[in-house]
Amino acid sequence: MSSSILLIEDEAKLARFIQLELDCEGYQTTVAQFNRIGNLP
Repeated sequence: MSSSILLIEDEAKLARFIQLELDCEGYQTTVAQFNRIGNLP
């Protein structure tokens, strides 16, 4: 059973990079992006 991580990042490319790295390490990741004001869309 893998661990789950909620990744919150406003830069889409950075979030994708981190997600891919975590996936390679065996984590199950969910990405949520913040807008410029700091609120979830």
